Amino acid sequence: MLFKFYSKAVIGPSVFVLLANIIYAIAYARLSNYKSEWETADSNAKYMLIFGVFNSVVIGILSLPIFLNTYPSINSNPLLRLLSWFLLPATWHMFIFWVSSQDYSASEDLIENPFILAAINTWPYILGLWFTYKQFHKQISKAV
Repeated sequence: MLFKFYSKAVIGPSVFVLLANIIYAIAYARLSNYKSEWETADSNAKYMLIFGVFNSVVIGILSLPIFLNTYPSINSNPLLRLLSWFLLPATWHMFIFWVSSQDYSASEDLIENPFILAAINTWPYILGLWFTYKQFHKQISKAV
């Protein structure tokens, strides 16, 4: 039962995130004016794709506590149920936004704004986790 929620919360958004990263990397490589002695916009696009895959794997692992809801002691406690669903993924998302805020420069082009990459790699998971939690909560409420 919980695998259905896990796949909707993690696997579905992972596919979307990877496709969005590919589109963003192509746009970044074509539109960015980034120049450096060692790196180009093309090499940065490769790093973005690698980060997208890495982020998907990390979120997949950090979302595994969803399966703790099979234990009645966790499933019956609303706070533990909420924490098992959101605590680790939310911490990772906050870390990504914090790192993005450290790299932000107001003079950058829109395509080079690190918050765009952070949003692409976090919001689909946040929405997926939220909607599946609401569905799970509704299912639990019906069972009681």
